[in-house]
Amino acid sequence: MSQQILAGVYDSVTTPESLSNFILIERPSVPGRVFHNLVHERRIGVSTSICDFCSEPHVAWRYPADSFVAYAVAGIVGRSVGDWAACSICHALIEAGDRSALVERSLSRLLEKHPEMRPDEAELRNDLALLHRMFFAYQTGAATAAAVLPVV
Repeated sequence: MSQQILAGVYDSVTTPESLSNFILIERPSVPGRVFHNLVHERRIGVSTSICDFCSEPHVAWRYPADSFVAYAVAGIVGRSVGDWAACSICHALIEAGDRSALVERSLSRLLEKHPEMRPDEAELRNDLALLHRMFFAYQTGAATAAAVLPVV
């Protein structure tokens, strides 16, 4: 996977404020050393800045989830940390069990923001589907209405 595969993750690489559930850690060549300038971690609650599925700015729902490693590429590890935020549309797709439509929504929103990624559409679709499968595997409970919490 590349850094450009995930709607929420792609923006977090260049805009830490849009980081929702992910932290990035560079794995150094020297054991025991982590480059802290690449680490941004949400410490309390769930981010309400963007939907973790489609990057929509209007978050309404929170899905409890355990943390997991989402990807590791070229010395960079992306880790999903805790709960996931969802907009009303993604929440409806999740509750309806329509995982295919959820992937298509995530992909279409990503390609709207980054049309230069369209040549990689098939790979992006597969990568997003894999990420969503990991979310469902690590989901720990039902959705609740999202409280407005600051991202710290």
